[in-house]
Amino acid sequence: MHSHAHSTRSRQVSFSGAESRRGYEDAIGLTEDLLHNKHVFVTPGSVFGNNGKRYIRISLCATEELLDAALQRIKSNSNYSVN
Repeated sequence: MHSHAHSTRSRQVSFSGAESRRGYEDAIGLTEDLLHNKHVFVTPGSVFGNNGKRYIRISLCATEELLDAALQRIKSNSNYSVN
């Protein structure tokens, strides 16, 4: 997993990314699965170009508590590998 910070005006927006693996041809399938089954919205990396096809992007603009709750939903009763 890697992260990237991008500044716009006086705001800073941070992103983290992860590679999609295991049974997904690209990240779009994983993002759809997370949205519909875990109620977690992440962006497929392909919206940022072909090099992002196997990656997801996670906006870190939510509170730490909300991000932790989303992570717990992903981990619970699933076959997702989260480190």
